[in-house]
Amino acid sequence: MTKIIKSKIAILALLSALLCTNTYAQNNKKIKSPTTLTKTERTDLVEQDDEEEVITPAKQKEIPTVSAIQQPLIKPPIKFVKDDLEVTFGGKLKTEYDAYINNFYLNKNTPDDISYFKETIDLTLDAVFGEKKYGHKAVEAYTCLRMKNKWGVVGAYKSTTETEVTLSDISLGEHSHYASRPNPWFKDAWLQFSLNKVFNSDNDKIQYVKVGWFPFLLGRGVAFGPFYATVYENLGLFSYNADSSAPGINLHGELVKDKLWYDLYYSKFEDNSASINDTFNNTERINFVGHRSAPYRGEGKDDELWAARLMYIPVSNSSFGKINLEPYIYFNEASDQKIEITGDTKTQLGAYGIEGRYKKNKFKFGGEVAFNYGQEKLYSIDRNKVQLAVVKTDGEIPVSSANILDETSAQRGAGVLYKGYSHVLVNDTAIIKGDLNGKSAPVNNTSASDAYNSLNINKTTAYSANDRLINRSTRIRPEYRNKFVGWMGILDARFRVNKSVKLNAEFGYASGDNDPHVSEVNKNYHGFIGLHELYMGKRVFSPQLLGERNIPRVMGLVAGQQEVAGFRAKTNNTFSDLIYFGLGANWQPENLRVNRFKFNPNIMLFWKDDESYKYVLDSAHPDLSQVSTTEKASNFIGAEFSIIFSYELIKDLTLGAIASLFVPGSYYKDIKGVPLKGDFYRDKIPSDARAGVDPANFRLSDDNAFYGVVSLEYRF
Repeated sequence: MTKIIKSKIAILALLSALLCTNTYAQNNKKIKSPTTLTKTERTDLVEQDDEEEVITPAKQKEIPTVSAIQQPLIKPPIKFVKDDLEVTFGGKLKTEYDAYINNFYLNKNTPDDISYFKETIDLTLDAVFGEKKYGHKAVEAYTCLRMKNKWGVVGAYKSTTETEVTLSDISLGEHSHYASRPNPWFKDAWLQFSLNKVFNSDNDKIQYVKVGWFPFLLGRGVAFGPFYATVYENLGLFSYNADSSAPGINLHGELVKDKLWYDLYYSKFEDNSASINDTFNNTERINFVGHRSAPYRGEGKDDELWAARLMYIPVSNSSFGKINLEPYIYFNEASDQKIEITGDTKTQLGAYGIEGRYKKNKFKFGGEVAFNYGQEKLYSIDRNKVQLAVVKTDGEIPVSSANILDETSAQRGAGVLYKGYSHVLVNDTAIIKGDLNGKSAPVNNTSASDAYNSLNINKTTAYSANDRLINRSTRIRPEYRNKFVGWMGILDARFRVNKSVKLNAEFGYASGDNDPHVSEVNKNYHGFIGLHELYMGKRVFSPQLLGERNIPRVMGLVAGQQEVAGFRAKTNNTFSDLIYFGLGANWQPENLRVNRFKFNPNIMLFWKDDESYKYVLDSAHPDLSQVSTTEKASNFIGAEFSIIFSYELIKDLTLGAIASLFVPGSYYKDIKGVPLKGDFYRDKIPSDARAGVDPANFRLSDDNAFYGVVSLEYRF
């Protein structure tokens, strides 16, 4: 174990020891009743107690809360009351130290670890009118102001929107940057009002309209979750949730007294029609086949969602128990999505499903199943594009770019700036010294005109300007569709052994598939797709693999893919292509209940659903490395062992900790050495410095990974 790793583990242990010394509150408070415990947001270190899951709808005259994330951040004690207006103020301050060891490459031979302190500040303001006069909230306005940052990294969690950077007509790709200072922003800001009062109705079944930025999810949030604009650097429920909630409109209320509730929800995730630059001056479709004379985007190219659900309690009595059912459906239409170039895809994604929960005495049982529908339409595009390149005048890339002259002239060769590379090859029938046989050709004025302006683009068209140049067979991407047919299912159970101990079990399945863009034909895509989801378990938790999601889960490798041909494996760290089984326990001793002490050990085993071929790395001759054509890789991803801990030191001051160890399974042994996007060996090490260097030391491996966090949080 390296000194760096030892020091990080020591810091975690030291912080835990120092923070645990303050335990005087244990003997100075009365045990809280479950009905007075504060609701906490989903990002807390522990799952809510059984008593906190659903508040009786009859008492609140509002829809039952399926998940705590739909509640305000906290119910603060600071109140200002005037007549029938009640304003409450509160918030939280959370400081934590995070450590990740071998999380990103599972490779102990590289500096595959990071660690830092970070801080989150939330200030909430909730204004409610009408509860005294009408018996329910006639109007409510809620805001949550947030600021978070890593210590010493200014503006780390608030970046600008990605935009394309161009030089003349040359695209330099998309770019975003962090804020210059740690600015606060509104995570939530919404207004809700009662339709009963708007229309002066005395009906005791209340109907509401809610507008603004607020979290919304269906079921457990697997098919559709609330994590809009998530910071993917810290993806877990136990670290950071969304920077801000999605903007939307929600019509919700009660249909049958204490039995049936509904939600009708609309959200606009992206608006690409907000200015004339969006619709007309935009020229993103310049590479679309048939659109060269009309390359503007057009109106209505937005990303919108419509959803509906019912929440039904068919049975609730002491003899049989209680059943909750939630059937739901949503549809998301997203134009101008990106696979290769901006706007080259239109996605129509939907899911329908049902979640159910049953509770009786000491036993709880639940589950959810959901099915995708819809399609992804990829437009036909011309892959030929202007790029920047530094080349010699004969087209060869020099070994060094410093002061090299072309051998046939006195002009400087290296550093010559061409307009780019056309998507053409040199004709094999005319091999001439100095040509680019088998490689891309630099664009000159004549070949650029032929390549870009030819109205009849064929895969084998030869250019009149230079009969050595022909189109690549892959220059034109055909139009095709991927039909979504994936599905998922989850089952879980909890048994309360006594007042202090609960035993948990959970099984999950999400269908998988390989990269749908390898084969450019109409087909079914069998991988399950969840939108805005960050599900990491309901009864048994996975803080590392499903929580932080830094460990790369590689999509199924297609037989014969060659590294020298540019193959780079893709990853899919969503709740897809996954089978898992987990066991866990919750221990909350009665003598420490006054301090809300909770100790939660978990173990989860993971498998892939979609089969993959092995990767055959030839360390001595890396150019010969490729995906096997005969041998299949194992489906066993690995096992995660975790402990989640929380302890209230003083009233509302909570110490929390997570420790998680991921042990890779045989699947990672079978794909060890596979290159990922941004491969360090190929992209960072110069070609003349690779002799004797083993690519496996810079790539995905199969070493154990650790994730740990210690946090101190105060709510007020």
